[in-house]
Amino acid sequence: MNQPPFVVYSPARTGSSLIAGNLEKHFGVPAVHTHDYAWTPPDDTYTAIISLREPLIDSVLSVIMAEYTDEYATYTDKTIAPFRVHPGKFATLYKIHRDFYGLIDRSRFQHVIEIWYDQLINDPNYLFAKLGIEAKTMYNIRQRSPYRYYDLFTNINQLQMIAERLDKFDDNLIELMDNDTDEATFQ
Repeated sequence: MNQPPFVVYSPARTGSSLIAGNLEKHFGVPAVHTHDYAWTPPDDTYTAIISLREPLIDSVLSVIMAEYTDEYATYTDKTIAPFRVHPGKFATLYKIHRDFYGLIDRSRFQHVIEIWYDQLINDPNYLFAKLGIEAKTMYNIRQRSPYRYYDLFTNINQLQMIAERLDKFDDNLIELMDNDTDEATFQ
């Protein structure tokens, strides 16, 4: 099969590792997996895969949980006590994730395909159907996080409010949140 190479763009925690792993196994060609929206392919043969997740807050909370537990693709059975997330940290990460997709220069690619996390996880035919191929996603390439972060973040309501305000482009909110000095906060 003469498949051009892929680049998978993701701000993080959108299923992009699962996508890249499946593309590599199926096509036998490397897939560049990057969290850098400015990554430029060496030539115009690459197909861009944009890995997305909705609601956006879920990928941000997943990043925070992965950093807190230091578990990104392989998970243990450790018990996690509920904890508070620093609002400024959350707001900064949320803005990075929100702005990431608009910063990718899609004009560099002949083919750009968007892959949505929930459809990827719930439909084994989805990924390859987007490529016009009959094949099933191999889920054993990566584990899905077992953590229920909505139950573990003690200030989840505050984080949801911040996300709603940032969705309205209230970027001044980040400065206000950075002044939070609560000692019991994960930063």
